[in-house]
Amino acid sequence: MGLFNTSHLNYNLDRTKKNLPEPSLKQMALAAWDILTQNKNGFFPMVEGGRIDHALHDTNAKRALHDTIASNEALDATIKKLRQSDSGLKKTLIVITADHDHTLILNGYAKRTGKYVQGQETSVLGLVKNGFVAQIFKNKISHTYSYLSDNLSMRAT
Repeated sequence: MGLFNTSHLNYNLDRTKKNLPEPSLKQMALAAWDILTQNKNGFFPMVEGGRIDHALHDTNAKRALHDTIASNEALDATIKKLRQSDSGLKKTLIVITADHDHTLILNGYAKRTGKYVQGQETSVLGLVKNGFVAQIFKNKISHTYSYLSDNLSMRAT
């Protein structure tokens, strides 16, 4: 087990920009493979880019995407390393999943007021304007939809 911080590791973007003395997800994954492959009976590692979820809850698309790229780099390096001992990956099973298992959507934890006032950011969703895909990574857009009740039904405003 490696402990590199007293809490969560920094986002990959911050780690690289500030040259922080924390290992990347790729470095940690490769170190795990070096240790675990010594077991002749096989092994089951789990590598998670957990800060992706944190960034998405904070509607911080840039950090989420950078950590997603870091996860992909860790996966690529892992596959390359595994091919050294199992060239066709015939003895290897790789499972890739997401903790919420959906497409990339940012909505964060906005206040649930149920009120909509033109020009004010007071309702929950606020991500659908001219098609949500075009607007999904903006932090502030006019609210086209808002949650209006505790049962979270959606109603156009």
